[in-house]
Amino acid sequence: MYNVPPHLTPKSERSPWKFIAIGGGACVVCVILGSVATVGFIRARSDVRAKAVASASAEPDRGAGATAFPTGTIVDVQEPALPDEPAPPAGTPAASLRKRPSWGKMDNNRVGNEAVSEYAPQLSRPDDVFTSASPITGDLPERSFLICRAQTFAKADAFAGDDLQVRVAFGHTPLVVNDGPEDKNLGYVSAPVATLKKGDTVRFEVFDRDVWDLEVIATPTVTWKGDALTVLDPGATLECRSLSGEPLQKIVQAHTAEADRAIHTVQTAKLSSTSPTWGWPGMQIASARRGIGDVAALTGWDDARTVHRVASVDAAVVAIEAQRPAMFDTLHGNAADAVTVGMLTASNPHLACAPSGASCTVHITLENKAQKPLSFVSYDGLSIYTATKDSGPRSSTVLHGERTELAAGESMDLAITPENGQTLGSAPSIMGICLAQQCQPLKLK
Repeated sequence: MYNVPPHLTPKSERSPWKFIAIGGGACVVCVILGSVATVGFIRARSDVRAKAVASASAEPDRGAGATAFPTGTIVDVQEPALPDEPAPPAGTPAASLRKRPSWGKMDNNRVGNEAVSEYAPQLSRPDDVFTSASPITGDLPERSFLICRAQTFAKADAFAGDDLQVRVAFGHTPLVVNDGPEDKNLGYVSAPVATLKKGDTVRFEVFDRDVWDLEVIATPTVTWKGDALTVLDPGATLECRSLSGEPLQKIVQAHTAEADRAIHTVQTAKLSSTSPTWGWPGMQIASARRGIGDVAALTGWDDARTVHRVASVDAAVVAIEAQRPAMFDTLHGNAADAVTVGMLTASNPHLACAPSGASCTVHITLENKAQKPLSFVSYDGLSIYTATKDSGPRSSTVLHGERTELAAGESMDLAITPENGQTLGSAPSIMGICLAQQCQPLKLK
């Protein structure tokens, strides 16, 4: 694939101080030390927590394990290794993790130094599912879907609502983690194919996400006795619900239908010769994958309904990739030694490459025949890509020093550096000269 942004990696945990940059009319405190003026951030940290609002239906255990999350440590988090063969039983967190596709790690949560498998993604719209779920009562079926809501009291942030991260470990089910919306004092976290039995320990952790750190709000641990799983902590209220059987299947069906519509959009996508990306449907692919992720969030990645849709979208992406060689052949056949896009002319292309054909620089001459300057930095200004049959179009860096535009009637020579790893000198190649996202091919080789 090309021009597809990489998945974000989990962020590390940060120091316990809060640094709040206040804008939009807020005051900045300036302190002058001798002849040097320094502008500081306001450090604000709330040391006040709300007192207990009521006794919990399951009394929080304040044992040693409840505050095991260390703060102020920068850690690169590693996922647990996949289970060794034989393969784990179907419909379990281990089986879901094994079936997770290469693009399936969707959540971007700071998790400190505790291993988190992300065996299934979190829901993109958890509030709807929580509303449909039922309070936990009695024995739960195997492979239940569990979802918890945490609400806090706006005490962690001095100037806004809390930005929550919520974590739960249900018995032997792996720890699940999710970030809530900004400034909402609200967060949801869910676990598909979960197991929870009477006498199991349920560990909760609720944090406020600050700019550089995670601040502990609540860390209750309870023993589930088979009744409603509701905890009233001095820092947060937590309620967990479950879905199984027919109610779960109805919600899964709604999400599979939504995912299917998004997949169909990818399956019918066609490349375009005039686009800087050749019309690569990156947003549509991301939407389809997110829709499938919502199915996996309810069923696990190894569920047949999820597996089928992962295969469908992957096949659709491969089919779009298969259009690329023919697109290149068409563009290369139509490419010229000089092209005009709007009122811009590009000519005299020259490749300067290392002996291997890599590390190339392309030199061209541009002439702006318009009555106004041509921008190098605006969305509808100049953009350039280079392409081979194997690589497809890749954005290139225009080396023009400190200049940001080409004046009306002006000509100039430019040096363009292709993206790292793209080999231009040893195979047929073209350069796309683009204005306002409309391109014409310039022949390089």
